[in-house]
Amino acid sequence: QLRASLAAALRAAAEARRESKDALGSMVSAHICEATAQRQLAATKAAKEAQAALLREKGAKLTSTRLTLRDTTRQLQSAKQQTRSLEEQSAELIELGEEHEGL
Repeated sequence: QLRASLAAALRAAAEARRESKDALGSMVSAHICEATAQRQLAATKAAKEAQAALLREKGAKLTSTRLTLRDTTRQLQSAKQQTRSLEEQSAELIELGEEHEGL
């Protein structure tokens, strides 16, 4: 009877030890999963920050391009106006020259 009780106690202890190892293994697995998730979260966050920085840079370049385009458009309009003015002056000089030749 004592042997049977001792054997039962040893079996129970061995089962408890197996359950303890299983639980420890589960805790280690959970810790590994959590660490992996944290690394993935950090990588995602870094990627989003890099993307935001890139978008800001592109936005700044776009703004710069718009300003350059606006300035170029103004310069072109000014050059067109100067060309018109020179054409008018040229036409007046041609008329004066023709009148002078006619005298």
